[in-house]
Amino acid sequence: MLPRVRGIASPLLLLAACASTPPAPLPLSAVVGSPTGPQPFQLAWSPDGALLTYLLSRKEDGLTDLWVYDLAARAHRVLLRADGEQSLSAEERAARERRRERHLGISSYQWNPVDGTILLPLSGDLFLLRDGKLERLTSTEGPELDPHWSPDGRALAFVRGDNLWVRDAAGERRLTTEGGGTVRCGLAEFIAGEELGRHRGFWWSKDSARIAYVRTDSSKVPIFSMHDYLAAYGNSVPQEYPRAGDPNVRWTLGVVPSAGGETLWAEAFDEYLARVEWREGGGVVFQTLDRSQETLTRWRWEPGAGGVEREATRTDAAWVEPDDEFRFAADGSAVWPLTEEVVGPDASLADWDAETGRLHFAANRGNERHLFVMRAGAKEGERVTREPGWHAALFSPDHTRYLHTHSRAGLPPRLVLRAADGTEEAPLFAPSPPEGLPRPEFVTIPAEDGTPLPAMLLRAARPGRRPAVVHVYGGPGAQLVADRWGGRGFLFHARLAQQGYTVLIVDNRGSGGRGGAAERLLKGRLCDLEVRDQAAGARWLASRPFVDPARIGVWGWSYGGTMTLMCLLKEPGLFAAGVAVAPVTDWRDYDTAYTERYLGLPSENEEAYRLSSPITFAGSLSRPLLLVHGFADDNVHFRGAVAFLDAAQREGRLVEQDFWPRGAHGIGGPRELELLYRRIEEFFARTLGR
Repeated sequence: MLPRVRGIASPLLLLAACASTPPAPLPLSAVVGSPTGPQPFQLAWSPDGALLTYLLSRKEDGLTDLWVYDLAARAHRVLLRADGEQSLSAEERAARERRRERHLGISSYQWNPVDGTILLPLSGDLFLLRDGKLERLTSTEGPELDPHWSPDGRALAFVRGDNLWVRDAAGERRLTTEGGGTVRCGLAEFIAGEELGRHRGFWWSKDSARIAYVRTDSSKVPIFSMHDYLAAYGNSVPQEYPRAGDPNVRWTLGVVPSAGGETLWAEAFDEYLARVEWREGGGVVFQTLDRSQETLTRWRWEPGAGGVEREATRTDAAWVEPDDEFRFAADGSAVWPLTEEVVGPDASLADWDAETGRLHFAANRGNERHLFVMRAGAKEGERVTREPGWHAALFSPDHTRYLHTHSRAGLPPRLVLRAADGTEEAPLFAPSPPEGLPRPEFVTIPAEDGTPLPAMLLRAARPGRRPAVVHVYGGPGAQLVADRWGGRGFLFHARLAQQGYTVLIVDNRGSGGRGGAAERLLKGRLCDLEVRDQAAGARWLASRPFVDPARIGVWGWSYGGTMTLMCLLKEPGLFAAGVAVAPVTDWRDYDTAYTERYLGLPSENEEAYRLSSPITFAGSLSRPLLLVHGFADDNVHFRGAVAFLDAAQREGRLVEQDFWPRGAHGIGGPRELELLYRRIEEFFARTLGR
């Protein structure tokens, strides 16, 4: 689901004060476009630290170009201009959807770690950018997937035809031969990419001599049939998709010489392969999760020199997340410093200098996120950033400087180049928000038992008791109430406020960014505690003198779409209308890893599945509902929308529908999103008034 990927979604703000003459609403074309100017993304340092590359979308046509900032010249320039949209295979589209890559034009690139060339995957083939000229590396019928340079920069590995290949000065060679049909070598399966945050299926050793890779067999995974109704005869689109309780792929971990040769195998351990990494000097360390995801185990394997040994185990009665933040010291020993008890919630590694032992990390502090430094021997970090808001850092390869990104709700990201001690060296991007955008006000709302719930409010720009909209996500792993730039979601809600709606966002219990204990309150039941907390937010909103309590709507996407349905079905006296986009309507239809993490197996927890499903309560629908879904959604299948419609119609309930024949889970690009926002506005204007 969208929640897994951190920071995806629709943050909110708050109008601190209403102007006597409200500004004209921001045009929808600006909401989905770039009213603050294009924002750079996928920033990366050159291996020598002299250049910063990034992708930047053109305002005129939305295509994405490759740019560079030269530190010595203090100048930006285009490295490669996109000449059109890429032609993508089904495999490439699926991989991009797992990574939430939806930009047009150039979508990814990689620096060679040694010679300063840049690898670009374009329309299924591989190209090399050398001295400003583009060289074609491959020209094959099938795509080259997930390419990665060797650490010494002399070879390139990729997956073609479900097998692992290497290309170097001697030419191309296939390292595996088993791939094909339901067997794949070197690719991350659907569950790994969608729910475990592992998008890779092979890993180079530090000395470039070997490659660890995962071999998967999906023969036991059921096939879900999506349908392309735009085809003349309604083509069936098969997808390997394990629903809750179904078999997952079977996997084994192997190591093969990059020059070619026999694969050495480790036994399969547990249900899920979560992470893989090579130690300095050789040896593979990998993490596995059992089916319940209550036990995470770290294993050490010396291929050809010994068996697999258990290094560490972490358990939790609720669930355990894969650990991204361990690194290895020069002597090969593992360093796991970023526990929540030491650094606070939602911490992530920014930089670790193994020679000096200096570590930089980012961590949440309430609605803000700050950068910290921890020095060798210290037991806690020192805060580096002081300005309120949301901070991130991208360090240079030699650890001497970093790119500092800072934003606030209502203020787009500012990018500044800084020395490692925080001294500013050069501003890179300093966009200004559109005139009249609101600034946020953060409030705290009591839950039904008094638990404080963080919230953000955006007041209507018009006086009087106005209609209101609650925007909800509500699922584990997502934090919407945050003092950071929110992109299109922020701008859309700002436009609603300019049109006369008050907008509220509440992070209910179970939301992300507040610590693992808060998230784990959802174990064993979904859309129950969260709905009660959102209802507490709506009651608080209804008590405000500037809100009409009879005209409060609710809307959300993905888990937020499910929450919208449950809010309407369980609290019709509070919510007058709702828009549910791409909701899960029955958790038995959603995938194994996500669903079972919270609800366990359907066979062992049938009542929780029943009570967590909007379909169970479809007969209670008494308020206007707009149900939005894409036929091509391979994450939350369109079947869920059909199943809810069927249940509602059997109970004599009417549901408005807005279905997208080409729509995936994100529906589409700017043009589609502009249409969707217009439909949502029209629905709320008709059901809530203005």
